Amino acid sequence: MCAERLQSHTTACDLTGQWLKATGLETVVTFTVKILNGCLILIPDTEDIRAIKQQNQQQQMQLSDIKLGLRKLAVEYTLNYSYNINYFIFN
Repeated sequence: MCAERLQSHTTACDLTGQWLKATGLETVVTFTVKILNGCLILIPDTEDIRAIKQQNQQQQMQLSDIKLGLRKLAVEYTLNYSYNINYFIFN
């Protein structure tokens, strides 16, 4: 089943079944997926690649938190600025 990930805006597919194990692939590791001539190629990630992907995911989450904080500040600033303008105009 494939679904859109909200945080990273990428499609995620859960590959399950005994066929993974039967092919000799570990079912608990992550993979890089490539497409070649219309076929999905699964390449098991090395420890270095897994660490980089995990670091990237953490950085993406931090970036999302920063963007959310900036949006909140922008709204707060806009509300305060509007209030101050109205105060001076009408008083």
